[in-house]
Amino acid sequence: MKRAVRRRAGLRAACLAGAVTLLVACSKDEPNVMQNWESAEVDGLSLLVRSDWTRKDLEDGAWTARWDSDDEQNRLLVASDLEADDAYAAIDIAMDAARAVTRGYAPVGVRTAARIGDLLVIRQDYRTSWPLNADGTLWCISSGARHALVDLTGVDVSSEEREGVGASFEVGDSFAQAASAVPTSAAPLVAPEGTALLERSGVRLAVPLGWYDTEGIEGSQRWTVGWAMIDDDEIVKARLLVAPSMPQESVSEALAQIEVDHQGGSLDGYTMRSRNPLTLEGMTEAVRTDFVSGKAGEDQGCLWVFSNGSTVAAAQYNCAGQLDTSVRDAIEGTLAFVAA
Repeated sequence: MKRAVRRRAGLRAACLAGAVTLLVACSKDEPNVMQNWESAEVDGLSLLVRSDWTRKDLEDGAWTARWDSDDEQNRLLVASDLEADDAYAAIDIAMDAARAVTRGYAPVGVRTAARIGDLLVIRQDYRTSWPLNADGTLWCISSGARHALVDLTGVDVSSEEREGVGASFEVGDSFAQAASAVPTSAAPLVAPEGTALLERSGVRLAVPLGWYDTEGIEGSQRWTVGWAMIDDDEIVKARLLVAPSMPQESVSEALAQIEVDHQGGSLDGYTMRSRNPLTLEGMTEAVRTDFVSGKAGEDQGCLWVFSNGSTVAAAQYNCAGQLDTSVRDAIEGTLAFVAA
């Protein structure tokens, strides 16, 4: 069985563009811009390719297959399984490689990300001046440790066609690597040892004793609640942040946006290490992501995104150096929504 990589209602408009384009293109009043495209498959990943382009399977290097127009002014590349730490690293690897073999390579616009089930789809538009003077789009379709890349560019490829290809991705069951649910005990009414149960803006959680209330991050519209462990030299050694209400309508959308922002500079060196769904009392969905940050990945942290069906919230605990697992477990075991 294949799962279509489609956007559900409520995803950001930027992520819906591909699906919307296809619907408009199929209307009676507009020509179908994808009428010369057909479905093809590469190692469990299906996508639309031009029916009049020539396919060549590749054996050397990261790319698995490519399609070229007869005049070699348009091409599509697929890497079915790129070795990388995560999806963001896969995108960066592909962009670095492209800079080495092209001229004028430059990203265009912001990098977008969306989650569909356990799949993460990242898109980055770009432009080159040589060997093709054209716009292009690079996608990463990721699940677990599997990262596939699709790169489409050409002087005759329209933005509508790139949107159509981006909306066509489908993966087989063998592509995805499902994560096992990690059971978590119900949120207690008694604070774990060394912590206090605190409520802020409708969220309750355990906060280590002696941490300072920082009221989140100054100027942030997301992280409006927070505490920090500060040493005698006024250096922050650890931080706990809470986003009591996210504007996204699902856990997957909220998580994707936080990670895009971290990769964009809100948390230097952010790299996801593992991700597990959680079972939390009173929650319809919850996910914990363990990560590292810093120039050399020397700092550790974890990010929770959770929902009770009507509100999506997030909490983040990160440290300078190794995190305290007892603090992590205390926070995770007490996360709850309460009447604000």
